[in-house]
Amino acid sequence: MAATPEFDPARNGIYERKMIEKTRDDLRNALLKLERRQADVARLEQRNAYLEGELKLQERHNTNALKEVITLKQQLAKKKPAKRR
Repeated sequence: MAATPEFDPARNGIYERKMIEKTRDDLRNALLKLERRQADVARLEQRNAYLEGELKLQERHNTNALKEVITLKQQLAKKKPAKRR
């Protein structure tokens, strides 16, 4: 079997090792970035749940305030004198 003239095991081994190390580092960085994003998503989901609760509370306060305004307007309408000159 004849050896390929362009093939140099020492030189090609170094290139392959560098390529594998670069791929390993790239994958590690991608995994770390993904883990940070997952932590961000979990934090934002928790914040979203909190804000939805706050929004419902504000809606209830707003509804109660509107009911009070309507009640006060009705009471005011009843107290106005019927006669006008």
